Amino acid sequence: MNDKNSEMNIVDIIDILWEKKFKILSFALILSFVIAIYSLTISNKYISSVSLAPTTSQESQSGGISSSLGSLAGLTGISVGGPGFVDKTTLGLEQLRSRKFVGEFLKKYDLYKDLVASDGWNAKSNTLTYDRKIYSIKNNNWIIKPSYEESYLAFNSIFVTNQDLETGVITLSIEHFSPFIAKQWLSWIVEEINSISRVDQIERAESSLNYLKNEIENTKLTEIRSGLTNLALSQHEKIMIAKVTPEYLFKIIDPPYLPEYKSSPRRSVLTVLGFFLGLFISVLYFTFNLYWKDIKENK
Repeated sequence: MNDKNSEMNIVDIIDILWEKKFKILSFALILSFVIAIYSLTISNKYISSVSLAPTTSQESQSGGISSSLGSLAGLTGISVGGPGFVDKTTLGLEQLRSRKFVGEFLKKYDLYKDLVASDGWNAKSNTLTYDRKIYSIKNNNWIIKPSYEESYLAFNSIFVTNQDLETGVITLSIEHFSPFIAKQWLSWIVEEINSISRVDQIERAESSLNYLKNEIENTKLTEIRSGLTNLALSQHEKIMIAKVTPEYLFKIIDPPYLPEYKSSPRRSVLTVLGFFLGLFISVLYFTFNLYWKDIKENK
């Protein structure tokens, strides 16, 4: 008896849905139309990307340090690799995601306004539009100034780093309302991380070199002086390589490009999803309505 009632209920549902098919389709079409109209109010965004190859570790390039000098280098505080050694590529990627790098990058190029307050881009004039609730263009001041953390999170929401584990190739990408800004910011990022790595390497090598020179002058043992001299030569080599290599940490394989096509919103997808959402809601409504009437009649 229950199976029969269940079968009757299913048949009733199918009958009512078929009877209301025009209303169901109409609602689905209206909802998809509304979503399509709404999607037109959403500003386009563009993604620019750059492909990078990690440069050969300078520790490997300056590999003139023999294993017999490993302990001596350790005593002088000079890194020659070994257990626990983290390669510069890994450090560079972590640095790109760090609050320190992002904060200094945003501050150096004064990108806060274009990052946090922008809400669109005028292609004809190549200018950004801004949310009046956040930033006043007329008065050139903040209505709601973003905090350090908010700026960091906003940047991380548009900046993506990815490394192919097989080839080691690194891809950086930025999504923004303006394709020109997406391209420019990527160029700056690559330039900055390479510059920071070069300066850091030069400073560390020069510091080690000054220490080694002092030790060589104060050491009388020929064997130790020879070892210290070799270490000093390796630091000279690191300084030389860093000074003549602009792409010190990451070599550009495919430079940042100016995207011609938007990455979002995908209006056709939103419209189709709106249609199916309309079907689901209307079918659910009429099904629930049928059961509600059945409950009332049984009472």
